[in-house]
Order: sequence, then C-alpha cells, then structure tokens
Amino acid sequence: MLLEQWLPGPVRVRIKRAATNLKAARATWRQPARPLFETRHRQPPPIAGQWVTMNVVDVVRQTPQSITILLDGPPLARPPHPGQFITLGVTIDGHQIRRPYSLCTDPRAPGPLGVTVKRVAGGLVSNHLNDHLKPGDQL
Repeated sequence: MLLEQWLPGPVRVRIKRAATNLKAARATWRQPARPLFETRHRQPPPIAGQWVTMNVVDVVRQTPQSITILLDGPPLARPPHPGQFITLGVTIDGHQIRRPYSLCTDPRAPGPLGVTVKRVAGGLVSNHLNDHLKPGDQL
C-alpha cells in the first residue's frame, strides 16, 4: 500500500495489526448467529406459574418479632434449592396478597419446608402472619 510508506513505524504496525484483527473478525461473522439471549433453560421451570396449597404444620416463635412457618403439601414438580424463595399467598380482609420469602430449611431433607417471617413496621403480610397464623391454616 502506498499510504503505509508515508506513515511512521509505530502507526504502520498498528494499522497492520488492526487489519489482521479485522480479517479474523470477518471470518466469525460468516458463522451462523446464536440467539441474542441464549440460556440453558429454554422453558420456564415446571413449578413456575403453578400455585399449590401448602398446609401450615407448625408455627415456631423464634423471637418476639419473628416466626418460622413449617409448610407441607403435595410433592412439587421440581424440588426447591437451598436459599430459593417461594411466594406465599395470604388472604387478608378478602384480598389475596402475595409476598416472597426465602427458604430457611434444607429443602433436600425430608420433612416440611420452612420460611422465617420477621415482623416489619407497617408490614401488612408479615404482621398478619406473626399475629394470626396457626398450625392447620393453609397458604
């Protein structure tokens, strides 16, 4: 190229390197494109969007401000993982209200699933659960 002979040495090297990188990049452009948001799970997990009724097995008072709710119900389509949250639906004054809570028990162990609910100032669901929930209730 005629232009290269007029450029200083370091600039000439950088231009040659850029041209080489561009040729390599063009080679990959010819390959089929992958989906923009490729994920390992193309379908939502089986439990997603499904509501199951869970029975309250026990309510354990941990502190004056928190309780642990032990829940039992039908086998889930997909076993939950430690630390995963579940959404509890609570009916208060005729309104269905949902709140997510993290599991505090090992879901791989046999027995009920547990969530701990701490009372929150002004919290509608947390205060209701702390004040009114008892074994035998359903969520």
